[in-house]
Amino acid sequence: LHSSVKMVHGNVTPENIILNKSGAWKIMGFDFCVSSSNPSEQEPKFPCKEWDPNLPSLCLPNPEYLAPEYILSVSCETASDMYSLGTVMYAVFNKGKPIFEVNKQDIYKSFSRQLDQLSRLGSSSLTSIPEEVRDHVKLLLNVTPTVRPDADQMTKIPFFD
Repeated sequence: LHSSVKMVHGNVTPENIILNKSGAWKIMGFDFCVSSSNPSEQEPKFPCKEWDPNLPSLCLPNPEYLAPEYILSVSCETASDMYSLGTVMYAVFNKGKPIFEVNKQDIYKSFSRQLDQLSRLGSSSLTSIPEEVRDHVKLLLNVTPTVRPDADQMTKIPFFD
């Protein structure tokens, strides 16, 4: 998705992932998908819509799985999807509970607090995640998008074989 068609999903959540017969995760629900606005030979650039709290929930991506940069700086990139993958993995191993509850009425305050908590995130917060992927999930949840592993790097982790 990211490298072949230069798109960002924009709403990677547990509800948008299905398992096929062989147990592979497949992404669906491309309602908030964004294509690169740059020509194919240039570095992809993804336009991002500003969060509008006046829109109905169905017209917005799920904020509990959105990367902080989406809300706080109206920026989305492939690393934003990778952050979302980290939040999904956290939820999968925590009985479906997202890493952060988001107050949709005061989303900017919620995300500012979330950014602060993420910058201090320790391994003790991730003990329910299998040890062989714990460090990778911690990287996916990094506040700095450039630190997050990309999709290709994640496919090389033996845990996903």
